[in-house]
Amino acid sequence: MSVVLLAVAFNHQADDTASGALNIRRNAEEPVTVPEWQRGVNFSSADSFAAYSIEHSIGRPVTIRAKFARILPHLTSVQVRAVQPPLPWTLLSSTTGWTQGLLATQVNVLGELAPETVFFSDFGDSDYVSFTLRNTRLPSCGVGVHRIRWHWQFRAGIGSPWREFAVTEHTIYTVLRKPTLPWLQQPANVANTQLPWTDALDFACRWAQGARTPEEAAATITRTVYSLGNGVLSYDCAVGAAAYSFEVFLLSELIELFRGGLGRGHYINCSDCATLVATFANVVGADLWQSRMGGPFTSPFGYFPVNRLRTIGAAAWSLPCGWWPGWTFHEVAWKGGCTEEDAVFDACLQLDAYPPYGVALAPTNLRFGRIGELAYRALLAAPEGYALCSPIPFSRQRRPVA
Repeated sequence: MSVVLLAVAFNHQADDTASGALNIRRNAEEPVTVPEWQRGVNFSSADSFAAYSIEHSIGRPVTIRAKFARILPHLTSVQVRAVQPPLPWTLLSSTTGWTQGLLATQVNVLGELAPETVFFSDFGDSDYVSFTLRNTRLPSCGVGVHRIRWHWQFRAGIGSPWREFAVTEHTIYTVLRKPTLPWLQQPANVANTQLPWTDALDFACRWAQGARTPEEAAATITRTVYSLGNGVLSYDCAVGAAAYSFEVFLLSELIELFRGGLGRGHYINCSDCATLVATFANVVGADLWQSRMGGPFTSPFGYFPVNRLRTIGAAAWSLPCGWWPGWTFHEVAWKGGCTEEDAVFDACLQLDAYPPYGVALAPTNLRFGRIGELAYRALLAAPEGYALCSPIPFSRQRRPVA
């Protein structure tokens, strides 16, 4: 082997989006350092991460940077490229439409690296060299988690054969656009715990796999969170208290629960569901808030009556927990100004679309609605509770993660 790959940097311009890559970290405690792949440090896709905004990759070149060293002292320069993994010869020799379609589809979401000339110093190493991605699928892939592999090749010059000298694997997260609050991109340093976490992207990008709009991503995340009621999450019928959503969102402990640990337990309330949906949807490019409706002063009894519904983890249609007549407040993920004109995403419950027949409706991108209008408000609040179930837009927030 005449050439050695030393490092690969995806997010090589942390203060802007010119590289297409986002500033990320693993979790609250551990940053993602650049270069994201280093010889002798990273060995598989499980420990080399990068995230890309699809919006910022459209109509502009996307680049990575790599650093090399030479083994043979007479080498002063070489051409380097990185290509897709070779396909099996059985596919290459097939002429069926299915296999030809497969051959036309890029395996790596980032495509390949166009050849560039690498110059070596007298000490045998190179500067970082910029490579432009070609045949990338970023503009069309949607939200997702992708495992990619590059076969790195070099040649002495045009006309010489390409020789493989390294293989690298990476995990690439694709989101619709730059994440919104609580997630930040600046300051781009290891102390900023609000950079998007790969621990959160692992779940959010899988739950919203293939989504191409913020509404689609938020809707699939909402439905997935509600489905976790089958053994992972359950509405707290003892006191209806939050377990993870306070001044901050205890995301680290919730992810521990998702991965089979204890976390803070599986009992949650509406604030937890609202914060989970908004935080995970916003990391892939949605723009949601956590906001409340109702309130302790809207009724002499301190609550607004609700229709039969199914809270997260419940098997039957009933009043909340079987006997609660209503809620003091209810919190959901909410769009825009969190008013009656804006849509909500509610993972805490399913509504009966045709009462009393129990036709399940997941409230995803459902307009809150005015009194008497057939919308979220009319399906949630009992007729005597319409006026008591009002948006409280001053309650809207985006809890920082911890």
